[in-house]
Amino acid sequence: MSGGAFSDFQLQNIVQLSKITTMKTCSINNFWRYAMCLLAAATISICTYATDNTIHDKVDEMPTYKGGNDALMKFVCDNMVYPKEAINSGTEGRVVIQFVIEKDGSVSARKVVKSVSPQLDAEAMRVSKLINNWTPGKIKGEAVRCHFTLPFCFKLR
Repeated sequence: MSGGAFSDFQLQNIVQLSKITTMKTCSINNFWRYAMCLLAAATISICTYATDNTIHDKVDEMPTYKGGNDALMKFVCDNMVYPKEAINSGTEGRVVIQFVIEKDGSVSARKVVKSVSPQLDAEAMRVSKLINNWTPGKIKGEAVRCHFTLPFCFKLR
């Protein structure tokens, strides 16, 4: 579950809660039903975020590479090697790799979303597999799985 969506169970609790709160008289029985509905709705919301395996595109806090963007760019530049075949053929361009940053900061599900050539794509993918040191993205303070897109620019000089 992501965003403002509610499960059927949560909606039932909300409907029950609204019926109880609109009653003119409040008995002890209704008070406890009200309290139980609140507890059930809160518990479900907390458990849903904790066990949710949704891959988010929008998060409150973006994932960050340990050391920041400068460290990420330095790592990419230090590890990227221009393929000889691409040099010989004069191939240039920007390969874009998308991957999932997991709740623990590890990286999975890498894929090329903008291709230039098989050689440049393979090199960008190779370097992306070396990048694993992330602080995960967060929604409401909770670490979540989210997409991250990283461009790899290949330019001959």
